[in-house]
Amino acid sequence: VTTLTFVEPLGKQTQSILLPHAMFAGIYHNYPHMWNRSIAPDSSKLKGFWEFMDQNPAMLGHPVKTRVNYKALAVPLSFHGDEVPIVGLGMGWAKLMATFSWASLLGAGSTIQTMHYRWSAFTALCKTGDCDGTFHMFFRILAWSFEALWVGKWPMEDWNGKVYLDLI
Repeated sequence: VTTLTFVEPLGKQTQSILLPHAMFAGIYHNYPHMWNRSIAPDSSKLKGFWEFMDQNPAMLGHPVKTRVNYKALAVPLSFHGDEVPIVGLGMGWAKLMATFSWASLLGAGSTIQTMHYRWSAFTALCKTGDCDGTFHMFFRILAWSFEALWVGKWPMEDWNGKVYLDLI
């Protein structure tokens, strides 16, 4: 739970964002069957994916290659965001909602079984701005969570740098 800024008169509003590092940990520790199906089937699939990707020009100098044993441990992810009409479908006055989700590139199953919802908001209500804009803050929080995944340790501070007192 965090606070994001929206257009006036809404201003600051409490928002729940499903953080990737928290979902990874929750699925891994509590739902091993789901982990094996929708995140990382087994280390041979991970290794096969990364060996195939070694041939891709996008992997030249890629940071993941600096990680020890990345071919057996690094889960390749996709992130998806889209605006979809929610109200007034097909009308000129339709209201759009921006929705964000992520998935493992190795997951098996239907879209609903493999995509992991993050957050959504009506686009017209989102504040614009480089530092205090709604989407700017959302992506800053998301980057912090993905950084925790990259490091492989539960963060000691929240996305604003505030120390979690319950971890001390």
